[in-house]
Formats: sequence, structure tokens, C-alpha cells
Amino acid sequence: MSREIKLDRNEVEDSLTNMQAAIQSLSLPAMKTMGEQSNLEMLKQLNELNTELKLLVENYQHLLLNNESATRRSVESLSQSDQVAARFMTK
Repeated sequence: MSREIKLDRNEVEDSLTNMQAAIQSLSLPAMKTMGEQSNLEMLKQLNELNTELKLLVENYQHLLLNNESATRRSVESLSQSDQVAARFMTK
């Protein structure tokens, strides 16, 4: 079993950029409030669910963007560690 970690930084960066664009384009169709003048309980509950769904999607986007950012930092750290190790190996 090999102990070498191979990292194609450009491929990872491209994938993360694509992921970030997909996350940022994630959106729900505009959901207008229905039956504002109505006192029907079902419409009230539906409107509440729509609001909760919008918040859930926003929180999910935030989480994914945080993960994407953490991955970029990890790739940078791994790359720096690799450079330091390479310097010690050439001495």
C-alpha cells in the first residue's frame, strides 16, 4: 500500500469553484404568500411551511459554502506541508 498522497490542486480548485457556483445558484422559485385575506388555517400553514423551506435552503447553502471554504483551506495547508516536506528531503 502506497503512503503517498497525490493531490492535483488545479483539479480540486476547479471542482470547488464549480461547487461554489452551483451552491450560489441554488434557489427556490419565488413563492408568493397565498390567501393573505383568507383566514383558512390550511393557507396559513402552507405559508409557514414555505417560509421554513426558504430558511432551510438558505441554511443549507451557508453550510455548503462553509464546507467548500474549509476544503480550500485544507488543500492550501496540504500543499504548504508538501512544500515544507520537500525542502527537508532535498537537504
